[in-house]
Amino acid sequence: MTVKLSREQIVTGWKRWEKIFLSVEFLAILVLAIILYADFQRRLDAGVREQIGIITFKQKTVQRKYSGRAVWESMESSFPLYNKDSIRTGDFSDAEITLNDGTKLEVDENTLIMLNISKEEKEIDFAYGALTTKRAGDLISEDGGALSIRSGGNLVALNKADVSISQNKGESLLVDVKSGIANLFSGEQKKEISVDEKIEIQGGEIKVSQKPFRVISPASNFKSIFSGDWVNIEYNIEGWNNSKTAVLEFSRSRDFKNVFYKRSIPSERFVEPFKPGIYYWRAIDGGKVASIGKVSLIKVAPSKLINPVNNKKFFTSKDKVFIPFSWSREEGVSQYILEIANDKNFENISIQKNSLGTSISLELPVGDYYWRVKSVIGSNVDPIYSLTQSLTVSNDSQKTPPNLMHPKSGDELSFAIISQSGISFFWSQISGYSSFELQISKRKDFSDPINLTTNSRNNLIYKDAISLGEYFWRVRGVTANGDKGDYSQASGFLVTDASKNVFNLQSDTSVSEVDVAREGITLKWKKLPVNGTYEVILAKDKDFKNVVRKVVTNLNQATIKELVTGKYYWKVSLLNEGGEPTLVSDYKTFEVSDKFGPIYPKEGLNINMTSKNDLAFKWQKRPGANNYTIIIYVDENEEQKKILQKSTSINEFLLDEIEILDQGKFVWEIYYDESGEKKKEFTSTFQIELDPLPENLELLTPKVQYAD
Repeated sequence: MTVKLSREQIVTGWKRWEKIFLSVEFLAILVLAIILYADFQRRLDAGVREQIGIITFKQKTVQRKYSGRAVWESMESSFPLYNKDSIRTGDFSDAEITLNDGTKLEVDENTLIMLNISKEEKEIDFAYGALTTKRAGDLISEDGGALSIRSGGNLVALNKADVSISQNKGESLLVDVKSGIANLFSGEQKKEISVDEKIEIQGGEIKVSQKPFRVISPASNFKSIFSGDWVNIEYNIEGWNNSKTAVLEFSRSRDFKNVFYKRSIPSERFVEPFKPGIYYWRAIDGGKVASIGKVSLIKVAPSKLINPVNNKKFFTSKDKVFIPFSWSREEGVSQYILEIANDKNFENISIQKNSLGTSISLELPVGDYYWRVKSVIGSNVDPIYSLTQSLTVSNDSQKTPPNLMHPKSGDELSFAIISQSGISFFWSQISGYSSFELQISKRKDFSDPINLTTNSRNNLIYKDAISLGEYFWRVRGVTANGDKGDYSQASGFLVTDASKNVFNLQSDTSVSEVDVAREGITLKWKKLPVNGTYEVILAKDKDFKNVVRKVVTNLNQATIKELVTGKYYWKVSLLNEGGEPTLVSDYKTFEVSDKFGPIYPKEGLNINMTSKNDLAFKWQKRPGANNYTIIIYVDENEEQKKILQKSTSINEFLLDEIEILDQGKFVWEIYYDESGEKKKEFTSTFQIELDPLPENLELLTPKVQYAD
């Protein structure tokens, strides 16, 4: 016998100590969850840690972790760095660190280091990846002690040297001195490394190799910011000595497992073009690697100036006017500087405003101005400038006429619609005008105008009675002082009674019964400029006596499903608040077929085959059919000639024998197998077109020709 207990009986059956224990556990979990959430949400606090440097450039993923913390924090340019900070970079990422003494550390992708910089010691703990140092001065501070890099049991004392150090996980440590002399301490061994030597350390064993030559430039971790599609990087090689075996290899990864480009070194100085991206290069001669480097080429577009538009004129009756400036945000930019000058060469910059965003509002006095946006990428990269635009602040009266926007010239407005909703007039907004005067007339000379006035709005809805016919309209602005600007160019429109065609009904002319059941057929129409709901009526006859379906919607489309084969008629009505039709469209038809028709090419499609090497045929799949036959005919003077017949197990076929096609009309048929019998699915037509040949076609033949 099974006894079922309710939840209340189970809980009341617990012992007192069990209830206390569970309550304490629940409270502890809640408190720890709140602490963990707060720890992740708040910006990490450096506390009293000593700042030892700053992030002067970063690309993509660069993170920092404080000593004693488990949480990694994403970093941006200009972030301060503190002693004992750990820094790591992700894929296709890098960073430049500038220490307080000016030393630059260039951290490559997938690299982990820890900064151990204090008065007592100056070490970089290097875990893996690639790191390059660039000294500032002699690197030796007043308290003595030069910067060192420690990797496991190995220590590289830089003294007055610039070095690159790299190590993939589980592989040997490579030390390359770029300039000066460094000292290597590995266990009990000490080795002085000159600029002509490379060091490889594996399992405590030190291998020294001489460089066949030196690559002076580009730097081992070269960066370039540019706005074009290509950039030329100059290679400067010392000690090349016309070597015929010296080559440059390029790869996307530091391990050079996939070298995508290789070229010989032609001279001591040469230029290599690059597209934007990150590239690793190495110079090799006689199987010896002379140098390894990386170029990071970042394409940064200058900001596009949005507001105010070029040559914009602001009118004011006061001493100053408030002007909003805005521009586009571009990838890779850390800061924007808005510059405003009185001359187009910006020799006399009157205003400079920094912004992390893309907009600033300023008050400007009367005068002529030029403005641009300076995009700051990093401390060691030249900024880029946007185009220059001009603006004017004037205390003259505004005269500029507005631009007419709606109705557009030649628009036809339905009398049935505007009698309910009125005519909506829109024109451009121009600062300096406090109101606008609108004129409507049936004459081009506006000798009998309807005069209307708005406040500061640049729109008006005219709801008074209006008859059929052609009308003209224009607008002018009026300042706060009562001064009137110039009238705009007049625009004309028609008021017609063609109420049935304003809906512009749209639907497929034919659809399969299976597709209607699965996805439905979508009926669309033009959304009218009047509030109200629409009623879609579907019938089997054009008089709409045999109604199949009615749908009421606020949208300008409706999807109908589950229709049997046959021809259908549909129309749309605009309903008033009482649900009565106030405007009814003409009807449109479509057919639901039990055939599975073509998907591509559609019936009657014109196809330009000038640049095509194949033609893909596709049709709707019939359930249960596993074999199809496609037959293609060329239609020559109403006679059809078969040019291809193929079988396929799927509902598509790729025709790559293009030579059988020429300009003209073609017919294609699809048959399917059912119980061993072939049945026709459909017949469809399409047209092939080719671009015309050039008018001045020149045929080239040899000067000497031979004949048998």
